Amino acid sequence: MELFTAMTDVDAVIAALAAGVDDTRMAVGGEAMQEASQVYTYVKAAAKTTPGLKAVAEQLGERFKQAKKKKKPEAAAE
Repeated sequence: MELFTAMTDVDAVIAALAAGVDDTRMAVGGEAMQEASQVYTYVKAAAKTTPGLKAVAEQLGERFKQAKKKKKPEAAAE
């Protein structure tokens, strides 16, 4: 019984740690997406006046379209 109690305590600590790691991962992912969106906005604006950036802006645009498509099923499930 003592081992069971000890393992239950360890499980609780690990679960709390895993939840903290997941929360941190989600926060970092959200911040990264915000920064990427800002860069994309800057590149789109600069592409209007800077030769060669139009292709980069289009590539980034495709990436953001793919990210939105992947996100839609999760949003619908909520």
